Amino acid sequence: MSFLDDYQVPYKIIGVRLVSGMLTRVPPDLLLQTGVDTLIFTSLTNSLSHLGDKSTPDLIRSAVTTTLQLIDLTTPSMYPTYGFPLHDHEVQGTPATMLTHILSASQSKSLSIRFSRLSTLLSSSLLGTVIMYTPAFLPPTPSGPDSDPFTDPEHEDTDSNSIPEFTSHVSTRHRRSLNPTLVAVAQSLPHVLTALGIGGARFLKGVIPVLAEWLGMPLLVVPTETGSISEEDASPYDTGMPSSHDSEALVVDVTLHLASLSSLSVLLHTCSPRIGGWSTTIVDALGRCWVGCLDVEKETRCHTILKDSVCVLKQQLKETVIQLSKACSDVIENEYSLLLAFNKTVFEELVGKI
Repeated sequence: MSFLDDYQVPYKIIGVRLVSGMLTRVPPDLLLQTGVDTLIFTSLTNSLSHLGDKSTPDLIRSAVTTTLQLIDLTTPSMYPTYGFPLHDHEVQGTPATMLTHILSASQSKSLSIRFSRLSTLLSSSLLGTVIMYTPAFLPPTPSGPDSDPFTDPEHEDTDSNSIPEFTSHVSTRHRRSLNPTLVAVAQSLPHVLTALGIGGARFLKGVIPVLAEWLGMPLLVVPTETGSISEEDASPYDTGMPSSHDSEALVVDVTLHLASLSSLSVLLHTCSPRIGGWSTTIVDALGRCWVGCLDVEKETRCHTILKDSVCVLKQQLKETVIQLSKACSDVIENEYSLLLAFNKTVFEELVGKI
């Protein structure tokens, strides 16, 4: 607990790892009888409020994983979990009300504590603390040793005639980079929603607008670690430009968007009865993300860039659109038809074949 409650984030990470190792060896009854489970849960959730350190993303990933480990150990779920198939002898689609009647008083109390802790982790720690107080983008860094850190890049004097049009697009996208803390919480969110199951329907009002905002964020172009790409990975549209060995290799950062789609996929599976009321918001976010992919492809047509990440994102968007149509069939005649009526050329590939 001394490590876990330390004010320095690196020591908190060590404490989280020690707790995770302890949970693999300590029997759950001992934790429940001594009340240590409540003490550890409180310390783990409190650790998610330290947002100003460069190691915060690692702390969020490890703390959320260990918290879910603690919840599953001390208050295991009595219901089938999304992502894990049922056994052959179990009845598919057994209503939760039928399972409730066969639970004992102790099991009902365990499920109540489980839902309460998962709700605290999602609503208070992730939504109410990390997501609310974490900016989406990091502040811009000076581009050179002589640059003024207090200069507004949008009002910086430059000779626009000497800069190619695409270079200005890339420099604009390079001015901002996603906050790694926000990416860490986005990648942890699907695991929490999976543990909640149908209980996640209670938090749709808080989760779906956040996912929609993340999906609508612009796709950022960042340089690769190697700085150059091979001839095989180069775009077929790279004609009349310098060779790939002489130009900077770029890649599109889609980590936040893919994590958002993963969370949305979990909700479409576990909370499908309540998704219909949010279909318009979801389709709007998917459409904006799709247009963002097309814009990046258009801007980078004559530039050396790795487009594999954009292709992965577009494929994931198509799968999510199909998944949404299965969860809410009315979306085909309503929202999807409106997209095609608005611009069939743009959205035909996304929703035209459903």
